[in-house]
Amino acid sequence: MQIEASRRGYAFAVVRPRGDRNFEQHTVSITFAVDEGPRTYIERINIRGNTRTRDFVIRREFDLSEGDAYNAPWSIAPSAG
Repeated sequence: MQIEASRRGYAFAVVRPRGDRNFEQHTVSITFAVDEGPRTYIERINIRGNTRTRDFVIRREFDLSEGDAYNAPWSIAPSAG
């Protein structure tokens, strides 16, 4: 659930499970409390140490750009090559 919240731009979302046991019926009811926190956006992408390739060529290879909502799976995904 935290991953899904971060996909939607809530980088600081906190999911707390809460279980209530029913001993008579031998069941557990689980309720998830989700605190989304503030929506997070990419403000600036800094490219350093590059002397051969122009910045716009590197930026076009990113799946995200400045102003996009933060997406944790994009930021931790391995590069394709």
